Amino acid sequence: MLTTVLTLTFILGFYPNMVHAATFTQGSRHINLTPQGGVAVSDNGGNATATDNSVAVARGNGALSDASGQSTAVSTAQDNSQSVSMAADHSTANSNANDDSLIDSAAVNHSTINSNAKDNSLVQRDSAGDHSTVNSNAKDNSFIISSTGSDHSTANSNAENNSLLTSDAFDHSTANTNAEDNSLAVSVAGDHSTANSNGKGNTLATSGAFDHSTGNANGKDNSLAAAQPRDHSTANANAEDNSLANSIPSDHSTANSNGKDNSIGFSVASDHSTANANGKDNSEGLSIASDHSTANSNARENSVAFGLANDHSMAHATANKGTTAIATADNHQTSVVHTP
Repeated sequence: MLTTVLTLTFILGFYPNMVHAATFTQGSRHINLTPQGGVAVSDNGGNATATDNSVAVARGNGALSDASGQSTAVSTAQDNSQSVSMAADHSTANSNANDDSLIDSAAVNHSTINSNAKDNSLVQRDSAGDHSTVNSNAKDNSFIISSTGSDHSTANSNAENNSLLTSDAFDHSTANTNAEDNSLAVSVAGDHSTANSNGKGNTLATSGAFDHSTGNANGKDNSLAAAQPRDHSTANANAEDNSLANSIPSDHSTANSNGKDNSIGFSVASDHSTANANGKDNSEGLSIASDHSTANSNARENSVAFGLANDHSMAHATANKGTTAIATADNHQTSVVHTP
């Protein structure tokens, strides 16, 4: 028969609307009703505290939850894990740690945070503030160094299989970061921007977007992809199979770079310009465009292509089969160079 021990402690004061305090104990579960209108549930060794019309739940040894200011904090820790959830000022914090994992999460000022760690993983600095949302998932010996959202922003982080990542968004921005299979991914977005980074297979992917910009970086199989847009610009970088792709646009520009099969794609665009660079099969494509210009470079099969355009011009360079193509254009000119 289930035995329930009920302990009630009433706190009397001079004010007629004072809330009474009560403690309920049922097996391994302890429920505390605080004078400040909080409900704290500590189960199976967990430690929960709640004040000011809030709810906190902590399940398992190593689980800690604290809620205040009409907030909700739920923390679960299993199998030698530690899980910390802290919520304040109309916020929600949920954390789940399993199999020798660790989570430290906090949400404040109308924010929401969801954190999950499994299989010897770590979510170290999870925080959401000022109407922001943060979602973090670490699995299989992975490490989320930082996943933060502030000032109406969103940060999403997923690390799997011995991977490492950082995802930070601030000032009405979004950061999406995914790292898988011994990879590193970094996304930082600020001032109404979006940064997306995806790394898989011993790869580094990094995206930093600021001032109403968008950056997309995708790396796969021992590659490096970097997108670095500024000032209302867009950067796309894709690298695959031991390749490098780097895109750097600024001032209302677009830069696209693609590297595949031991190749390099590198593009730089500024002042309302567009640069596209493509390298494939042990080749290098490099494009630089400025002042309302367009530069394109395409290189394949052990080749080099270089496109340079400035001052309302267009340069297009294509190189194949061990050749080099260089196209330069300036002052409202057009230059097209193709090699066999």
